[in-house]
Amino acid sequence: ISLGITDKHTVIQSLPINHSYGIVAYLWTKVVTGCGLDLNQNFLGLKTLAQKKFEGEALHISPAQLQFMLKEPENNLSGIDIISVGCGLAESSEILRLKEKFNGAKTYITYGLTEAGPRVSTGEVIKEEPSGYIGQPFNGVRIAVLQESGRIIPEGEGSLCVSSPSLKKNLAPDEITQYQGKDFLITRDLVSIKDNSIFFKSRDSDLIKVGGISVYPKDIESVTKKIENVKDCIVVPMEHRIYGNVPLLIIEGDGDAKDIQIYLKDKLSVYQRPKKIIFIKEFPRHSLNKVDRNRLKEMVG
Repeated sequence: ISLGITDKHTVIQSLPINHSYGIVAYLWTKVVTGCGLDLNQNFLGLKTLAQKKFEGEALHISPAQLQFMLKEPENNLSGIDIISVGCGLAESSEILRLKEKFNGAKTYITYGLTEAGPRVSTGEVIKEEPSGYIGQPFNGVRIAVLQESGRIIPEGEGSLCVSSPSLKKNLAPDEITQYQGKDFLITRDLVSIKDNSIFFKSRDSDLIKVGGISVYPKDIESVTKKIENVKDCIVVPMEHRIYGNVPLLIIEGDGDAKDIQIYLKDKLSVYQRPKKIIFIKEFPRHSLNKVDRNRLKEMVG
């Protein structure tokens, strides 16, 4: 409903049907709206889409598919009315670039969790938003943030907490908290909430503490991806004898580490600047083009 899908649309999805999002969101969308449903089990790129004729389709893609499509030369695809990009790992600037490849399509960023029913927020991307923008919560969904101190506040920075009519039952005690008389799921996602908009910062497992200062890999990656010849990049923690951990920047592509350090110096704080940069010709990826982080970490030691 938040995407404007009606019975005149056909929703295209390429996630496995046993994926929680594939089952709940797509099949339930068909029940609610009466739309058509195209269960496509193959990875969809622009080249594949350009071979088909569309008329009133809605397409949902993952951030990995978004990155893949941005590298393809195809342009001016028509017939797709709505494009939805899932999760907060996609930047609004990237979604706007994809929008240019489709004639007249509306583009949205969406975010959700299986435990929350499974969607939490959505937002139409019509201009470049601050980094990590994942929209506003749905009607009936309440959000807050849990600070490191244990205090829960309606706006600010911390772990996202969600209260939803579709909240999973029988959550473990450490997964739930009480706020304003309601149960809130404590997610593993670190966000910033301002004026009822949510901005994704990091998975809590990806957060790097540099001398006690929180550093979000996504902030470093977003800046680095703007550098020419950088196909993709990942930031992971690296042990440091003084600071505990520091950012290690792994870049897919070629370049000069010294030139990149100079570029990043004026755009990142001293704590965010990577202490080491490694270049890899091609990142290992899963079948849906998502970077295989475990294999990548093994490759760099």
